[in-house]
Amino acid sequence: MLKTLKWLDGLSHGKGAVSTEWPLPARIVIVCFLFAVGLGFVSALVNLHFQEAGPGNLLPDATDVVRAYHGASGKSQLERLLTEPESLPFNGSGSMRAAFTEKKGGGLNAEMKAVAEEKAFDLSNPSEAAHAKSLVLKERNGERLALLAWIRSGAPETTYDEVGFELKGDLAKLPISKEYLVNGEAGTVKVHLQAIIHDRCCRCHSHGVGGSASRYSLETFENLKVYLGVDSHQGKSLEHLALTTHIHLLAFSILYGLTGILFSLTGWPTWIRILLAPGALIFSVMDISFWWLARLEPPYGPMFAQLIMVSGGLVGLALGAQIVLGSFGLFRWRGKIVIAAIMAIGTLMGLGAKLWVVDPYLAKITHVALKTEE
Repeated sequence: MLKTLKWLDGLSHGKGAVSTEWPLPARIVIVCFLFAVGLGFVSALVNLHFQEAGPGNLLPDATDVVRAYHGASGKSQLERLLTEPESLPFNGSGSMRAAFTEKKGGGLNAEMKAVAEEKAFDLSNPSEAAHAKSLVLKERNGERLALLAWIRSGAPETTYDEVGFELKGDLAKLPISKEYLVNGEAGTVKVHLQAIIHDRCCRCHSHGVGGSASRYSLETFENLKVYLGVDSHQGKSLEHLALTTHIHLLAFSILYGLTGILFSLTGWPTWIRILLAPGALIFSVMDISFWWLARLEPPYGPMFAQLIMVSGGLVGLALGAQIVLGSFGLFRWRGKIVIAAIMAIGTLMGLGAKLWVVDPYLAKITHVALKTEE
């Protein structure tokens, strides 16, 4: 086995660059490390898809990036989260509309049973079960629209609790579960918004629940008021940016520093090593800088938000070049053939995954979004 590896390495074929004279086991470890970093970057792109990409997009487009990092003016954060399409990522930068649907609402079966008892439906009958489900979902949407009406009226604290917020005009016709209605004067329809928020939002946004959402409690009006002010900066919060900035900078400085140093020790021409070795580090700092600059007022904020796509792409290109060229630079021609074969196989597997897994998934998400969004 060792003789085979040495033969593939081509150790007997002339004197190569410094990196080709390193011990063979060390070079194998370095190649495995570089390939693992490449897979890690791909996994980061997968995470980016789920966190920020719009429905049907493999990666965030310009609209997604501006929404996530700059936001849209004229709405409070809570209103934006309740009106953005359900298919967007379920987080503070995407949409929380799904908390009022079957997707993330929870308790659907219990509510269907309650409706079935009231309407004398037989849930074992598929058609009657579907009818019960549609009634529940209409009531949940009514709750969401009532909450939006309260927000757009100025979100008065006096109508937040059991006093009730009066729904007027067409809003009074909204289908809303009886448990959220408040007894008022004859002919008036009032809704208990605090109870709705408690059931739909505080399942996650409460202290002691656990998970990242528990840090953003909505248990009291004072907690909720933080998200009711109209702010032009409705992308990622300062708290979130500060947290992700220090995590990313520390991690990237180590990771991209290692890949850059390893590439700098290969036998490629000096000018190539000078350009590429620090590339991923420089572009990652540029990328994170654009995160913060995206908070500027228009037109500069949206412009810097869109530049995040450019800087992120440059990080990927620089890192990819370090991985590919660095791996080739560790071996002579026989080793290069093996590395090329491994990369070709990986590329074919990636293309196959996109064709038979990723593309059907994106098509399905797009179809669901078009079918369900209003």
